[in-house]
Amino acid sequence: MIAVQIADIGSFMTKFLRSEIFDPFEFMEGTLQTRITYDFDGHILSDSYSEDELREEGLFGHTYLPFSMQRPVLFDLIKGKKTPVFFKFTLFLSPLDFYERTQLPPDPSDAISGFLLNLRFMHGELTASTGVSYRTFSTDKSLEFEWDSYIRQFFKEHSLYFSEDL
Repeated sequence: MIAVQIADIGSFMTKFLRSEIFDPFEFMEGTLQTRITYDFDGHILSDSYSEDELREEGLFGHTYLPFSMQRPVLFDLIKGKKTPVFFKFTLFLSPLDFYERTQLPPDPSDAISGFLLNLRFMHGELTASTGVSYRTFSTDKSLEFEWDSYIRQFFKEHSLYFSEDL
């Protein structure tokens, strides 16, 4: 796990909310405090969709809402002159997507549920931290190191400047 402080919050938030950079992720959960507190559960309520609707909406096979679908909602809530008091958003990348993006061979034990990126804004500072969700206990941290490296590279490729680990 790494935790880094975002150096240019304005630029980061513009890219986060107004570009497609984070669209490969799914929106797992979040809390946003502006004038009131909003709590988000990103689980797709599949009972409210037919299988055809899930396919048409591009939701079939997803546990969480694609970030591309949640991004406009967050933008509408955050835009304006007042900075949010607080927010925390957890983004999720499936193991399949991670292995595809990194060209790594899939974990043969299937012990990984997903890869997490947490964004937290508090007291005027924005931090990003990583995590890996395991299905079972593992002492092997090699995929965590790969995920941390991937996120560092992802941030650098998109000019999302950050301090070294906190």
